[in-house]
Amino acid sequence: MANGTTAPAPTNPTPAAPPVCPGDIAISDCKSAMIFSDKTPTNLKAAASKAHCDFKAVWAFVPPPPAGQLSVLIYFHGHKNWVRTDASGICVVPDWAQPGDDIVRVLPGRRLALAQTQVPNSRPPRFVDITCAPVRYELGTTADADKKPIVLVPENVRPDKHGVECGFSPTATTALGDLVDDCFTHLNALSKSAACGGTPYLPTKPALTDIKRLFLSGHSGGGVTLFPTAVSKLANDVPTDLCLLDCTYGEGAKEYINFCKTNKGKLGNAAGRWRFLCFHTLDKKSFEQLKQELAETNAKLASQGKPPIVKTDAELDKQARFSGTQNNVNNDIVPGLKAAGFRFDTAVLDPVPAGKTRGDAVNFTTGNLADVEKACTLYPIVVIGVSSVGHDLFANKLLPIVLKTAKVV
Repeated sequence: MANGTTAPAPTNPTPAAPPVCPGDIAISDCKSAMIFSDKTPTNLKAAASKAHCDFKAVWAFVPPPPAGQLSVLIYFHGHKNWVRTDASGICVVPDWAQPGDDIVRVLPGRRLALAQTQVPNSRPPRFVDITCAPVRYELGTTADADKKPIVLVPENVRPDKHGVECGFSPTATTALGDLVDDCFTHLNALSKSAACGGTPYLPTKPALTDIKRLFLSGHSGGGVTLFPTAVSKLANDVPTDLCLLDCTYGEGAKEYINFCKTNKGKLGNAAGRWRFLCFHTLDKKSFEQLKQELAETNAKLASQGKPPIVKTDAELDKQARFSGTQNNVNNDIVPGLKAAGFRFDTAVLDPVPAGKTRGDAVNFTTGNLADVEKACTLYPIVVIGVSSVGHDLFANKLLPIVLKTAKVV
């Protein structure tokens, strides 16, 4: 009750008790499935009284893996994304969505539908529904084209603030393995549709030790979910390519550095070896740039009769260090790796000049994806600012290079 009026009931209230969730869903393309695992980071984060079925959602892609070459690609999506699809593979509104979330719009009758985006250069303007992470980032296509890993895309939206990501605790070192093992159990129990032969997605359940290579990746805000997994038991027991896709915003430097230090004797691009691959946009802003932007903003506010935004020099300096992915890489991750004894080249040494040896790592910027591929082929630690790829295309453009250059066996 406020000012004598009764507050309206929420249009999509969080259930008071855990709902009874539907069974896993076989998708009509014969390779994809929608499963519901109790082990997703979102479901583990949510209190039982706040659970939604789609907090448990994991989109899975299960191509027949090459014999003896089982690999798994885990992808943690970023902000304004989700994973839920229907049995036809079409993205649908997740059950946790609420009015005001970026991914939905409210139709007459307060029915929620997917938000729309304009098709670029369409005349007259044409709008289409935005798509969920598995479709948007072409993860099935990427997996089918090279190495054919099982792809797992778990929901990692934060349950108390939809549209923001959550992750495992860095101290919960078995949580990632528990998730993968539970997904294997679901895929072993779930049969494809009759039109697809009716056989289980996984005829036998693999053990975690059967994984020859783990591709562990996160994009954008999915870095919040990714960085704790860098110190997980699975990522340190199984040969792992830890792949950062423009997702370093001030968190995770310690965990990423520890991943490289822990596996220092096992780094390399060969079967049974580990890699650390960090890609970022070129978005660094200096303290002076931020101070100028603040002055311009405050001048505009003053002209509108509004109070200024007040930030101390210390606050601006912190913002300069952590507001962009490039800043966190340059200020924390690379210096931390150098302090740990890793030798960095500033360009790909191929061939290696006489009298020199190739470093443990390489760090440079480029707009040429052929340079990225060469670096990933020759170095176990790769840190590259990629100027030719927009933030939202990092998974589409760079994951194929990661898979292509990987040695599963």
